Amino acid sequence: EEPRADPAILLLTSSVPKLDPAALRAAVARAYPARPDVAFETDGAVVAFETGRVLVRLLREPVALTEKSIPSVEDADAVARIRKHAGGWKLCLLGGSQERDARIQAHIVLGKLAAELLGPDCVAVGCVDFGVFEPAGEDTAELLRSQPMQALIPVKSSRVEVLLTAARRWREADLREAVAKGFGVEVPEQSAEGAPGRIWVNPTDATDARVVVHDKSLMLRLFDGPCRAVGAATVDERGRRAAERHRAWLLIAAFGKGGAAAERARDQAIGRMLAGLWGDECAAILWQADRRLIAGSPVTPVLLYSDDPVAATLAAWFPPPVGDATAMRRAVEEARTRWPEAAKFLAGGGVVHARFGFTAKPGHPEPIWARVFQPGDGGDGNAEASPDLLRLGESLTGKITELLDWVFVKDGQLQGGFGLKLQMAAIRDRKPAAHSGR
Repeated sequence: EEPRADPAILLLTSSVPKLDPAALRAAVARAYPARPDVAFETDGAVVAFETGRVLVRLLREPVALTEKSIPSVEDADAVARIRKHAGGWKLCLLGGSQERDARIQAHIVLGKLAAELLGPDCVAVGCVDFGVFEPAGEDTAELLRSQPMQALIPVKSSRVEVLLTAARRWREADLREAVAKGFGVEVPEQSAEGAPGRIWVNPTDATDARVVVHDKSLMLRLFDGPCRAVGAATVDERGRRAAERHRAWLLIAAFGKGGAAAERARDQAIGRMLAGLWGDECAAILWQADRRLIAGSPVTPVLLYSDDPVAATLAAWFPPPVGDATAMRRAVEEARTRWPEAAKFLAGGGVVHARFGFTAKPGHPEPIWARVFQPGDGGDGNAEASPDLLRLGESLTGKITELLDWVFVKDGQLQGGFGLKLQMAAIRDRKPAAHSGR
């Protein structure tokens, strides 16, 4: 097998960039605090470290592209922009190793400078090792700085970290039960051709498992000890208390092609897997797509059945203001008008959660999601209050005039959530607060 070319990252731009020595030197200084030496050449520069050199080359001609160069790009406009690129930058670590770990480290070094050179005219990023290009987006620069392989690799990942108050270990029977609950699919104990799913638990390490449901593949890992990712997350008071209580954590990751549709499908699979696994020891969740720690509550596993569990759980915990006040009033009116649907489901033994405008603390009214236990006349009901705002198990009476929204899961589908959907849309419009890894 012939040795691979030196590790390199390419930035494709809509116009031919200009070589500005002062701007390039400033970009190098931002990327590398150690301030390596920079020697300029006709069409680029060499950045010299003690352990190696990075060649920065200005591309004055477009890179030759084939159908395999942009295999996972769904957006036709993005494909057209990539194909029409005029030039770009190539960053290469000279004398790069052939070893996998060393090449990953090389891309980490190159990614830091690539992030600083990424401008508004950049239409795509790619690398020599994979030979494919991905459209440049709002999160590309941050990905190149922190997780460059996620920005460059054609196989994308989505993940959630779940803080646990007690350690777990995987058993196949428990995972089969979780899949049945989350996906409505029965996985046989013995693998069989045509089965809707497969479950594998590492026989030598019960913290490692794989689950496949139809075409969705999930990796599950359990970790003892605190989750280090919490340190970089946005945490409110309730999230801080959840973080203090956790003693272990769970990772659920899904892998697949790039693009919004594939990303949404991965999030849905992760949400349903977590809904099936949810237990009292689940203290908080941290989505890769938005680094805000969401403290667990009784409504969390219900919201995980949403078609967008990331936005649903965020909207319930960090509700953004909805610009259209009229639309929100209509959503509240619809929730109250259609409350008999939820009351009927509740009376039949179903689980219903509702959002009420309770005043949990004097002078501090706050909408609270709570489980409803008993529907009353005219839509009143007794609800268990959020344990983070009131004493655990304290019963409140929510009147129909205080009802803001309701949700329940029927046949694996989330019902209700009239105002929640508006808040989910507002979250999508505002984009994640700290996008990482998508």
